[in-house]
Amino acid sequence: MARSLGPTLDGIIWGIATWVIALGLFASLAGLPFMLGFIPLSWMSLVGHMLYAMVAVSVFFELRNLGRS
Repeated sequence: MARSLGPTLDGIIWGIATWVIALGLFASLAGLPFMLGFIPLSWMSLVGHMLYAMVAVSVFFELRNLGRS
């Protein structure tokens, strides 16, 4: 298993990774421009992916620590 960099940094990295996959790969496969041409929607999508991932990773860390107590 990979080492954790902490919930905040893990969430940011995971959010960026899912954003690149969503807009870089799947948007291109759908015939849309790469990263939707970096329009403002692309950047707000990045913010959304990072916020969602940070919450998901924080919940994961809390649930994992709950099982250890």
